[in-house]
Amino acid sequence: MKWTLKSTGNIGMCLGGLLLVMGVLDPLQAAPNGEAALAAHVGKVEARLATASYHSGGSELRVLDNGQSVGEGAQLQTDGNGRACMVLSPGALMCVAQNTKLHLRQLRHASTGLPKTASDLVRRIHIDVTRGRVLLHASTPSPTLDIEIGVPHGVIRSDGGTFVVAELEDGEWAVISESGELKVQPAKGERMTVSEGEAVRLDEDGARRDQGLLEIPERKFEVCEAFFSDLSTFIEYPRPFDRVGLGQFITGQGRIDYVGPVDRYRDVSPSIRVLGRTQLSTIPPASTGSKAGGRWGLIRISNWYDQIGAVKGVNYLPRNAVTS
Repeated sequence: MKWTLKSTGNIGMCLGGLLLVMGVLDPLQAAPNGEAALAAHVGKVEARLATASYHSGGSELRVLDNGQSVGEGAQLQTDGNGRACMVLSPGALMCVAQNTKLHLRQLRHASTGLPKTASDLVRRIHIDVTRGRVLLHASTPSPTLDIEIGVPHGVIRSDGGTFVVAELEDGEWAVISESGELKVQPAKGERMTVSEGEAVRLDEDGARRDQGLLEIPERKFEVCEAFFSDLSTFIEYPRPFDRVGLGQFITGQGRIDYVGPVDRYRDVSPSIRVLGRTQLSTIPPASTGSKAGGRWGLIRISNWYDQIGAVKGVNYLPRNAVTS
């Protein structure tokens, strides 16, 4: 199976720009959590969602329809006829086959400290697949893209490209790189690098190369091939569509309906709100001495900090807060 770079009209214009823009956000507008929006499906696609705090463990099973989305922590499953194409807001598209069960462990934009540029943001997509198979298609490989797919026999890591993870009949797992490079860490054994066009078989004893997996039927995803003539166009097309654009394309109503606890939802689309910026010209110049007014210089800041001693205080956490 080979993904080409051909334009597919309005679908590519809408969904491609959405993924590109949602994948590389203005850092000042980035929020921590993402979402997975259902763009197309057949059969039944269900999500188990938390209805209370982690401590109480309450949850409910909801049937999803096109134009609905779930957030980080949701568990998705399809029945024998269920197949789905989903947009992951950190910047990827995921195809889900029938009889698949997975957990959206992390969908977020993360950074070390306060991000100043797009290169400071890490787009993190961590998913655990316990059964079935998925195809993940992300943007051009980048050091700021952190993709991790966990299966019972190991972990597959990627910084972009396209790859398939599929459960085989004997309980083994196939890992196939359509484009880009993968790092496969089996539960037992040494880590392997899988290049484009290569395949690896994962089992309880480790990982081994098996090019015969390139011919297995589990490599094909019918709904995505029918709904998207070319997946690459949707990631690379530089048109600034957001959740509203995706909702217009899917349902014609210009909206994506989030399903799940509202307090765990963080919208990451770039055009929902525009935050004002402080212009550099409005910042007072630094003062090197003790002169009143002006911005403190580094020496003055350091001297002040040395004089105040240890900082004391209390950080209040509500009783329903969760610590990791």
